[in-house]
Amino acid sequence: MFKIATKINRMWFKNTRIAVIILCITVICSSCAALQKIKLNLESGSNTWSYLRSGFDLTADPQQPAIKQQLEWLRRHPRYLQIRMQNAKHYLYYVVKQTKQRNIPTEVALMPIIESGFNPLLISQAGAAGLWQLMPGTATGFGLEINWWYDARRDIVQSTKAALNYLDYLHGLFGSWPLAIAAYDSGEGTVLKALRYNLARQRPSDIWALKLPKETRSYIARLLAMQIMINNPEHYKINLPRIDAQPTFQTVTIKQQISLPLLARLSACNIKTLSTFN
Repeated sequence: MFKIATKINRMWFKNTRIAVIILCITVICSSCAALQKIKLNLESGSNTWSYLRSGFDLTADPQQPAIKQQLEWLRRHPRYLQIRMQNAKHYLYYVVKQTKQRNIPTEVALMPIIESGFNPLLISQAGAAGLWQLMPGTATGFGLEINWWYDARRDIVQSTKAALNYLDYLHGLFGSWPLAIAAYDSGEGTVLKALRYNLARQRPSDIWALKLPKETRSYIARLLAMQIMINNPEHYKINLPRIDAQPTFQTVTIKQQISLPLLARLSACNIKTLSTFN
């Protein structure tokens, strides 16, 4: 199995994870002595947006003030979703499939829109990286490797696994997906403090009743606003790009260093395509 690898400004990879795309392509064997064909087992040709909708499970009230505000903001800034949805076309099906396999609400698959704009190479000023914008401590705590050669936070497969593991942990801690997502954004300590404050005063403990940072409340509201818009794109006048519900890449492990230009020649893929997945 190929695995995905990334290292900014480096052309050589150690214990490389390489993502390979679309239908049937030629790849380098782990021995680098022969070539083989990999055929992707395509699922139905249905649209990924329908696949995504089928797993929506969070309550989203368009009249809730914070959600209503985000709906209005997204309506006034259509390019925000247009650009990010185009970026998502390479990765969204994979992320949705992982959430569904783990019985996680598929709204979670929209989190990379807010986190990184579905840009796996994005690095924040605070040091978070990848689709899921994982901080180094969180990433290594959930088993991701970060070294000179390879930062698994930019690995689509491994970072998604770690992010969902983290969210599963947070859900187990709080017993609520909105609270788990809030803790992903602001830290579990922040949510625990707000929750304990309300419980001690016999106040409601739902996401909108807690005293959370403004950024976190906006994060949850925007996620739920996107759920509402994707459920009813005609009403909100958004154009969802066609994303077939089928894999866009396959992974294969290679055991020694190889340059992207050489891999591109041997696999009949261009460097831009390989870079998109690596």
